[in-house]
Amino acid sequence: MLKLYIPIVPATVVAIKEYLWAELPSVKSSHRLEAIARGLGFKTYAALLQATQSIVPTMVKPKTAPFILFLRQHGFEVEPAHLYRTAARVAVSIVLEKTPKLSANGCGFHAPQWVGDLKRYETPQERYKKFLQSRKELLSKGCLDEFLLAFAVAQKTRRTKTVRDSSYSYRLKHIAETTTYVCADGTELGPRYVSNGAFIAAALYAGFRMKTYLDHSGYDQISVCFNMPKREIGDLARAARRN
Repeated sequence: MLKLYIPIVPATVVAIKEYLWAELPSVKSSHRLEAIARGLGFKTYAALLQATQSIVPTMVKPKTAPFILFLRQHGFEVEPAHLYRTAARVAVSIVLEKTPKLSANGCGFHAPQWVGDLKRYETPQERYKKFLQSRKELLSKGCLDEFLLAFAVAQKTRRTKTVRDSSYSYRLKHIAETTTYVCADGTELGPRYVSNGAFIAAALYAGFRMKTYLDHSGYDQISVCFNMPKREIGDLARAARRN
């Protein structure tokens, strides 16, 4: 079971509206909002809004059946993936807010790359522009699907006290890419490409701690390590090789 819980706060509603407006433009606005309220366990959108005023945020898990049923009753057929991606957008937005150096490429600013005719390195301005584009990419439809698959893989491991070098994000993202995860409603996540940043975001949202590193020149290494047990990562890797 995909144990992806999201907090019901004002920022959650903003993220939900942005995603559904872009992905379900043919569905009437009021129907979109009422459907998502059902999918998050509320009887009405007004009840969802009221829950955002709670001092202690309510944590909810997406339920695709009432989401799909409400829209079907109003003449719209949609995939369960829309609800999962909506929850993923909320989760990724939270991680981005807490992790200012995270992008789809990974965590941090790597060394300048050669550009153009290979006669010069990127300028700081060019590097930062690429970083912002990559950071925005984490909220794209493709990266949300990557996040969901990565989250499903990350939740298969326990959290340990020690961050281990064997839990390298670039290795873990390759393990996730060859994994197939089937949700309770039959929705399949993967196998598919998973970016380094999407896996880092998923692991952080799943409650893992990360450790960052610098290269020999003092630049960030964009891959990080987590407090995941070596043996369980090995089990995931062997399962990935069988796939």
